[in-house]
Amino acid sequence: MNEPANAFELIKQLRRDCAHFLGDRPCAPHCSKGVRCTCDDFLPVQRRGVIIKLGAGGDVLRTTPLLRALDPPHTGAKIFWVTHFPELLPDEVCEPARVTAGTLARLQATEWDFCWNLDKDLEACSLAAMTRAGEHRGYILRDGAPAACDDRAWHTFAAGIDDPYSKANSKSYVESIFEVVGLPYHGEEYLLKQPSKLATQRADQLLPRCRMDRLECWRKSSLARADLA
Repeated sequence: MNEPANAFELIKQLRRDCAHFLGDRPCAPHCSKGVRCTCDDFLPVQRRGVIIKLGAGGDVLRTTPLLRALDPPHTGAKIFWVTHFPELLPDEVCEPARVTAGTLARLQATEWDFCWNLDKDLEACSLAAMTRAGEHRGYILRDGAPAACDDRAWHTFAAGIDDPYSKANSKSYVESIFEVVGLPYHGEEYLLKQPSKLATQRADQLLPRCRMDRLECWRKSSLARADLA
C-alpha cells in the first residue's frame, strides 16, 4: 500500500460514488486487501434504496429473495434495510438497521431512489412516509392510517383488511411482494446470512453428538423390542 502524501491527497482520491464506501470506517476491500480508491473492486452506485420489513423474523427471511433480484454486488444497488431482526440479514449484500433515532435521521437526511415498505402496520408506514425517496412502493401512511402506495399493492392490502378476500388469495408471499414492488418473479430463493466461523465450529461439534444420540436411541429401542418379542 502506498502511503498518501497527506490527508488532502487521501480525501481527494476517495470515491464516494462507490458502493463499498462507508464514510465512518474502512470499506471491505480496504480491510481485506489493503487497497485504496480507485481499486479493482470499485462498483459505482446506481441506486440507493430503502427496504422496510420490520418483522416477524420469518417474514424478514421470506423477503430476502428481493435481494437476489436486486443483486447489489453486481448492479451497484445500495440497500438500507430497516428491520427488528438485523441479525438475520446478510450484511455483505445490504445494510441492516434497527429502528433507532439514528435510523430515523438517516431516512430523512438522505435522498433515496426508492423506498419499498412491505409492512402494513403503523410503525412501518410511518417510517416510509418520512423517507425522502423518488419512488415509494408497498404501503405508506395517509390520513393517519396505513394505505397502499399504488395499484400494485391493492391486492395484498385488500387481503389484509378483508377475511374472505384473504382466504381466496392463491398467491404465495414471495410472489405477492414481487408484485408489490413491480419486479418480475423468477423463482428467486432466500438469501441467508452465512454463519460465522465460530458458529460453524460449534455446529461441527454438536452434529456428530446428535447423530450418536440418535443411533443410541435406535439401538436401545431395538433391544427393547427384541426383549418384548
